[in-house]
Amino acid sequence: MAKRTCSVEGCGKPRAYADGLCGMHHQRLRRHGSLERPGPPECRMQGCTKSAVSLGLCGTHYMRWRRHGDPAIRKNLVGESPETRFWDKVNKDGPRPEVGQCWEFTGATSASGYGELRVEGRAVKAHRVAYELFVEPIPDGMEIDHICRNRSCVNPLHLRVVRDLGQASNTANANLAKTECPRGHAYDSYRQSGARRCSECERIQRALRWEA
Repeated sequence: MAKRTCSVEGCGKPRAYADGLCGMHHQRLRRHGSLERPGPPECRMQGCTKSAVSLGLCGTHYMRWRRHGDPAIRKNLVGESPETRFWDKVNKDGPRPEVGQCWEFTGATSASGYGELRVEGRAVKAHRVAYELFVEPIPDGMEIDHICRNRSCVNPLHLRVVRDLGQASNTANANLAKTECPRGHAYDSYRQSGARRCSECERIQRALRWEA
């Protein structure tokens, strides 16, 4: 008995369905209403005929959406100062409002999650740019630690100079795990710098100053 094959011309795959089609052509007909191979969809932006690669956008419009939050925005910052390009990629409504609002860097990020900005032809960590723009030059051999533990944050109030970033992170993580102050009171709020506060200790200190 001859082996029955797909009824589509040129397809030698075994027939699998009553309509005379192989599995591939049967599924194609069900999904697209045609036996022809569907081409990639076009970018959803009006007037753009490029093929969509993600979220219905072509590569160009997708990158604009990632960088600026809007695929229609086109910005050319070549020749602008690092400070101008820095501010163009900062969102001040970032996470962690309990420690003071993070400033989220919306530009390129490194594999480790830090924001990056090109300065004089080389990639520089965005949080280091922020510290030097708003605080002071970073001493040689020193590193910048995030108090908020958010690597994409560039809020200078959330940054501090440390000698050993690994040790500083371990200490910060250990402190974050604590729920009580050294006197045994519960931490119940945060300072603007990101440090936690004990309202009971502050009340006691105010009372002692008043009595003195």
